[in-house]
Amino acid sequence: MSSLYHNQVLPLKQLSRMSTLYLNGLMNTTYQVDNSSLGWVEGGQLVSSARQEINALWQTYLKTALNEEELQLVRQLQRRC
Repeated sequence: MSSLYHNQVLPLKQLSRMSTLYLNGLMNTTYQVDNSSLGWVEGGQLVSSARQEINALWQTYLKTALNEEELQLVRQLQRRC
């Protein structure tokens, strides 16, 4: 049961958090800066913080037991980035 949690449930939570950070920390922040409802410095700090957390979550995700399909998706994503 512990293996199921650590290799299936926890990674889903990590991916969900990365998605939320991308939307709220990156996309919404850029829109707010573009609309002048958020300053450049504060926006830059929010984007930097979101990117750091996304990178940390991604590195943790990569350490889980990925199946072959997941590994293929990771390779495709890494080629694009």
